[in-house]
Amino acid sequence: MGSLRTHLPLSRRVLGFGIIIPLLAVAAPAQAAITFDLSEDPETNFSTYTKTVNGLTLTISDPVATALPAAGGLNAAPTGFCAFAVVGSAGGRCNYLASELPQGTTFNGFTMSFSAPTRLRSFEISRFRFVDTPTISFTSGAQSQVFTAFGLGSKLTFKQPFTVDAGSSISVSTAGSAASLHDDGVFRINNFEVLEVPGPLGVVGAVAAFRYSRKIRRALSGKG
Repeated sequence: MGSLRTHLPLSRRVLGFGIIIPLLAVAAPAQAAITFDLSEDPETNFSTYTKTVNGLTLTISDPVATALPAAGGLNAAPTGFCAFAVVGSAGGRCNYLASELPQGTTFNGFTMSFSAPTRLRSFEISRFRFVDTPTISFTSGAQSQVFTAFGLGSKLTFKQPFTVDAGSSISVSTAGSAASLHDDGVFRINNFEVLEVPGPLGVVGAVAAFRYSRKIRRALSGKG
């Protein structure tokens, strides 16, 4: 039995390539990592934190710090990002004393989202001291990943794909216990590395392919 190429006339083979070429041209480019540096100098307090890198915007909001009733702010400093305690008020801070945080209590929580479909890749622990049994959890819908056994400077990588649509909420929470009666229990995060997820070919790509194939047909039929 002859090959498909043998049975297809030249005009159809050329037409096929005429459709494939524009599809390749409008296909999404290869993924490149995008890193969000969450440090700020000087230290700054926020109600909502936003940062845009290479056209992708990260938004962090809805701060929660369960152990202190006055908690509820976001803070970015040279040592990284936190939403852990009483931020932006008199005596504001991103740490807990052992007397304030019973074993296993959630340190804080906040919500993050992106302006386009995104896959989380990794992040860095940029400040960490006097915390026992620490965990950081990421949850979005049915997806959940929990990180444990880390320290200052740890780069934590998502072992399973963690992909969200544009605007979808990712709940982030930290837990543990403050390990010192006199010093702070705190950790800050920094350097979120993500991949922007390419979208489907969509209407634009389909129209481009159709128009290009029509040009090829006309050229082959001699109609100009």
